[in-house]
Amino acid sequence: MVKQGMGLTIIDEFVAQDSGLIVVPLVEATHFDISFVYSRFEPLGESAMQVLYQQAVKPGRLIPGCELPNVDR
Repeated sequence: MVKQGMGLTIIDEFVAQDSGLIVVPLVEATHFDISFVYSRFEPLGESAMQVLYQQAVKPGRLIPGCELPNVDR
């Protein structure tokens, strides 16, 4: 829709790469809440756990109902 001139979007730099769109960086930092959706029947992979852990240990960030393991990475 953006390519057709019907609006604007906020996307990450990897999605915008080679899109043919005009990319204008945001001046101010933008913060997003991150949600993980995964199957309750399959454990999360190591890569997903690393990303989740890195986000969880950021200062002031809490994950309701989740305690962080004592892992040094």
